[in-house]
Amino acid sequence: MRLTFLGTGTSTGVPTLGCRCEVCHSTDPHDNRTRPSLLLEYTGRAVVIDTSPDFRHQALRQGLDRLDAVVFTHDHADHILGLDDVRSFYLRDRIPIPIYADERTMGSIRRVYKYIFDQDYPYGGLAKLDPHIIDGPFEIWGEKLIPLQVFHGNLPVLGFRFGGVFNRLQHHSGVDGGAARRARGVDSGRSPARAAPLSLDGGAVTELGGEAEAAVGLLHTHRTRASSRSHQRNTTCKRSPGLRWP
Repeated sequence: MRLTFLGTGTSTGVPTLGCRCEVCHSTDPHDNRTRPSLLLEYTGRAVVIDTSPDFRHQALRQGLDRLDAVVFTHDHADHILGLDDVRSFYLRDRIPIPIYADERTMGSIRRVYKYIFDQDYPYGGLAKLDPHIIDGPFEIWGEKLIPLQVFHGNLPVLGFRFGGVFNRLQHHSGVDGGAARRARGVDSGRSPARAAPLSLDGGAVTELGGEAEAAVGLLHTHRTRASSRSHQRNTTCKRSPGLRWP
């Protein structure tokens, strides 16, 4: 399995509109961070976790030429507002694209994208989606994903364990003991320099890594403009085989 971070920025992205800080004016391309999304590639399949508003740009940059499924962690705008762009894959192949989300998130997706589910848009060009409710472990094209409930502020959201090694805990501020015991390796949604308001701080990330017996180190997403590339070099964030940053 190959895992690629398509975007690791906070909800505004980095640079942030109207910001005059050093990071937002950095010439280092690593300080340009699109909104959070993840690509899993295995056995010739491509599965995306979360379609951010930057999904089209991310897919073009990555050279993504197929999409076999989309999995959602929660229903915030920076995680679902790129879903319309999956229509390019549907219109080419004419195969409905499976999407997976818990009941709450699927309800929000159906509301936001009512025109897709109703299929009554008079001008055509719509995707067709094949919705699946996540209510326990599930398989996508032979790969088992185990959902882990974590908290984004007081909002329950989903993380995922997959591949026997990797876990995706997207933009969270707390993990219950059961989820921590199931994780044993954590990708944490947190900027080490300054937490987004609903994310873990650096000390909590380190503590969680110990509690979960992290197997592959801590991999950070939702990095804010307070976190520069130079700071990233000094964090405990470690790369592991099979992980890629484009």
